[in-house]
Amino acid sequence: MNTTLEIIFGLVGGLAVFLFGMTMMSESIQKAAGARMRKILSALTKNPVMGVISGMLVTAVLQSSSAVSVMAIGFVSAGLMTLPQAISIIFGSNNGTTITAQIVAFHLSDYIYIFIAAGFFLRLVSKKENIKAIGETIFSFGVLFLGIEIMSSTMKPLADADIFINAISKVQNNPFLGLLVGTVMTLVVQSSSATIAVLQGFAREAASSASALTLSGALPVLLGDNIGTTVTAGLASITQSRDAKRVALAHFIFNLSGAVIFMIIRVPFSSLAEMISPSGALEDVIARQIANAHTCFNIIMTCVWLPLLPVMVKIVRRIIPDKAPAAVSEPAYHLDERMLSQPEASLQMLREEVEYVRYTLSDVLNSITVFSGRRSNGGDEALDETLRMLSSREAKTDDFLLKLFAAGSLAEDQAHEAGNIMILCTEQRQLIELAQSLLKEKERIRSANVTFSPEAKDEITQAYTRMQRLYSELCRYVEGNRDGDSFAKAHDSAIRQNERCIRHHLRRVQDGTCSSDMTGSLYNLVHIISRMDEVCANIVSTSARGSEPWDSDKDEFSEQAEFAV
Repeated sequence: MNTTLEIIFGLVGGLAVFLFGMTMMSESIQKAAGARMRKILSALTKNPVMGVISGMLVTAVLQSSSAVSVMAIGFVSAGLMTLPQAISIIFGSNNGTTITAQIVAFHLSDYIYIFIAAGFFLRLVSKKENIKAIGETIFSFGVLFLGIEIMSSTMKPLADADIFINAISKVQNNPFLGLLVGTVMTLVVQSSSATIAVLQGFAREAASSASALTLSGALPVLLGDNIGTTVTAGLASITQSRDAKRVALAHFIFNLSGAVIFMIIRVPFSSLAEMISPSGALEDVIARQIANAHTCFNIIMTCVWLPLLPVMVKIVRRIIPDKAPAAVSEPAYHLDERMLSQPEASLQMLREEVEYVRYTLSDVLNSITVFSGRRSNGGDEALDETLRMLSSREAKTDDFLLKLFAAGSLAEDQAHEAGNIMILCTEQRQLIELAQSLLKEKERIRSANVTFSPEAKDEITQAYTRMQRLYSELCRYVEGNRDGDSFAKAHDSAIRQNERCIRHHLRRVQDGTCSSDMTGSLYNLVHIISRMDEVCANIVSTSARGSEPWDSDKDEFSEQAEFAV
């Protein structure tokens, strides 16, 4: 293989190893942290300063501002975070991503294989999922820097190549070309950490040759990297809410405004970064100079924009205004498959979707009357159409849940909750189908002109009214506004009423008050209502089990749910 191909394959392969390590590290940390990641962000975003700190800390841990940006966008779309909170996290993530460049500036090649070996064996010997995720994190951290080392060693022959000497000369003399190069590089790679690491490695290898790249020449490329990294968040926001798009736009404005300012003050800023960096030969300090310039850039821009956070919010709201409400709008569908890689945001979307179906179904059940004479104004047809819409949404929710499990990004507690949500969706779909069956039976009775006695009508109406009350108790229980005892009493009352309907009807048939011809229709109605009662009990049982702390060795319901078993 000739030298050119070796260099190309080395650069591409090293970049692939770096990106694999970064992606794996981000996913492993989110698995280990689980829902705690959202709680940390929520707790630390009460004010803009804490939002910046939390964004910086999380990005420093995940080693990817793009991952944190996408996470913030997902949280905004899921309603877990407000627009100002998310923007403050974006400010912080820009600072946190400089940690990667600072680590690269120090030679870690002597310790790379220690991290890889330690992480691998921890992953291999541990039986607990959280410990395995920590092992994966350590392993991927080593892999990330192994990729950097591969790229750095590959770049050594490039330092003396005429084509690169000429290219660096052009970048040194034309800062706008450097800005374009940095932007395009990051657009292609989708990681500013990777392109900055490449820039540091190349500058270090070229420092002792004729193609030496000074900080003044590297700075425009660095600024271009910062602009290019905003594309990842922009792409993630395309199908998201308007607030999510505003978060991505704020990220772009932050980095673009910084690039404009620092291109103007490029020379004095380069002198400042050189002054605060260690002195010595260029090959020994250039990587530190680039890392320090990157850190100073983001700290200064954060200090500029943080007091202007309300202004930033107004700017992005002005550029992306609220949509005028349509005269007739479809109910919002809360799930978005672009957020499957963000488990906590996906779970929040699922919670909102399940809640929407639950309360829409409550309206439908409260609108159904078992005996209403003939239809009027197409009321039952409208209810049946709503039930079909809910059934369609439940099918989409099931599909989303399967894809969420297949993504493999769920922590153990999150997988437990997602499993309970899947069971809840199944139970809700059964309730929807039973409501549809009730409407069909009601239509069949009307078409067959079956006549019920006043006593039978009254008792069946009471049975359905108790089912409505049972469902209302279910909603209050799930909200946490009632304990299990209230539901248990309502459930027992509903069961007794259903038994009375059958027993009293048979007695009336014996004494001639009711006709035996109506027995089949009455049984069908009572059976449907009884099944509705049972499904309500199952939903409460699943909700009670879902509120318990996860214990993989425990395979029983909580005491609160025992009444529903």
